Amino acid sequence: MGEEQRRFVEFWYWASVFANRYSTATNEVIITDSQALTQIAHGERIVARGYFRRLRSLIAEPSDLYSFTRRASLTYRGVLNLLAYAASGLHDWSSTRRIGLATSDLDDHHIYPRAFIASRPELDIDNDEMEFDEPTRLSGRDRLPDMLADGRVQLGDRVYAVGHPDKVATIASSNEVTYEGRRLAINAWGQQVTGWASINIYANVYLERTSKPLGTLRAQPDQPE
Repeated sequence: MGEEQRRFVEFWYWASVFANRYSTATNEVIITDSQALTQIAHGERIVARGYFRRLRSLIAEPSDLYSFTRRASLTYRGVLNLLAYAASGLHDWSSTRRIGLATSDLDDHHIYPRAFIASRPELDIDNDEMEFDEPTRLSGRDRLPDMLADGRVQLGDRVYAVGHPDKVATIASSNEVTYEGRRLAINAWGQQVTGWASINIYANVYLERTSKPLGTLRAQPDQPE
């Protein structure tokens, strides 16, 4: 493997992680990527049309990271992998020594800020086990859970992806919709409907009753966007 090939493989790995390419429709993705990587191995150009558009990251802004809280999430794991990669291995915050799998037992939920945990995000652990002070509001623009909390968006509201007003889903939770009898993560539904590798729900998902993107509701009424 030459240096250019190595750099491409590194780019392909991280781009695939943050575009969630292996979260759904895995067989098709494997075939497409295998063909692309074979061409790279032979020193050829990738000929698949629109291939690099499929590698666009789902993380459009730093606050988007707050959407990925489940350990099974490819992006959740990818963030931890990227931190370890950039630091040449994870380090113990108290001793600064590198953590080894054979000698250390690190629970990733121990390293998140107290204010974030206290804000009661949707995690794969029981929030009742946490006893902290009154939640502290995180900085950044409002997200879908905030809109649901104050009624700007309501459970059962109908939404559609840009360009597909006939493929309507209903808001089922702070990060899920119901579509054709199935419950899906709102990002996964948006990708399925549009065929895109990634989607910004605040720009490209519309609330049917307002005919406007969710992003128009991100600021409080007395706070301009």
